[in-house]
Amino acid sequence: MAYNSIQAKVERAAAGAVSSAAAGVSCAVFTGLNSDAITLPCVICEAGNASPPPGLQFTGIQRVELVVAVRSNKSDSTPGQHEARAAAIFDALAADNAADALSSAVNDFTAHLVEIGQSSQSVEDDSHVSTMSFSVTCSPSDIS
Repeated sequence: MAYNSIQAKVERAAAGAVSSAAAGVSCAVFTGLNSDAITLPCVICEAGNASPPPGLQFTGIQRVELVVAVRSNKSDSTPGQHEARAAAIFDALAADNAADALSSAVNDFTAHLVEIGQSSQSVEDDSHVSTMSFSVTCSPSDIS
């Protein structure tokens, strides 16, 4: 089975799926590989470990850890504005149709299941930061 860059596909799919929500709350969307070009407020979609679910080794199906971070400048966003921004972004990935939204955002990619994981909020430097993790069970469209 050929290498398929599943983490990059998950990042691009998440960025695509949250882009309309981000436009509604005025923030840029980045993936983990280009997050050094950050302007605030923003969303960063970063995929981490990928591994096959138990019993599905060699099928092409992977479970990918996705962390989505929403960052807002404290100097131009109140905590309430930041919370509303984060809610809009996280709701886009926590919806019942999240797997469909991810699948339609990228070619050669299918999300089978999106599960919500941990969330956190903090203040880093001059930024409000909210994060939510997701487990995305997915595969390239063609896993033959």
